[in-house]
Amino acid sequence: MWTKEDAVTDDDDEKYENPLDGKTYVGGWKTYEPKIRRPEDPARKIILEEVRLLTSQAHITQRTTTVELIAFLQQAERLADISLGNSGRSFRLMVQFTCEPGGHTVRLAHHGDATQDLLSTYYDALIATKPMPVSHGDVCFQMEFSVRP
Repeated sequence: MWTKEDAVTDDDDEKYENPLDGKTYVGGWKTYEPKIRRPEDPARKIILEEVRLLTSQAHITQRTTTVELIAFLQQAERLADISLGNSGRSFRLMVQFTCEPGGHTVRLAHHGDATQDLLSTYYDALIATKPMPVSHGDVCFQMEFSVRP
């Protein structure tokens, strides 16, 4: 699970070529990885590798709270466990959220042995989940998962 104390990679001087929306992000985006990874558990099939904020932290804090963002991330991770945990397949999954006052949109990309049915099940669960409260504008971020058989 993620907390606000998780490690951050400050990517202010880096370019990020986003494979999901085709945009190039220059400076201001951040990648978060847990400071302390969960102990390796062979039974755990879904591993959250990182979270990448595509909206600046300054804009995020104007539009939502850290508590709300973390709760939304944890819900997306929980839904991944439920939707993908028994797949028996190995793949990497990138999920991009754009959260706005009226709801959220989801984009998925994968590499490896994911079926359309698996991806659709997870996508449908994400679309149906309670939106993250956003006061104005949007909050855009990505989550990257590894799925093990």
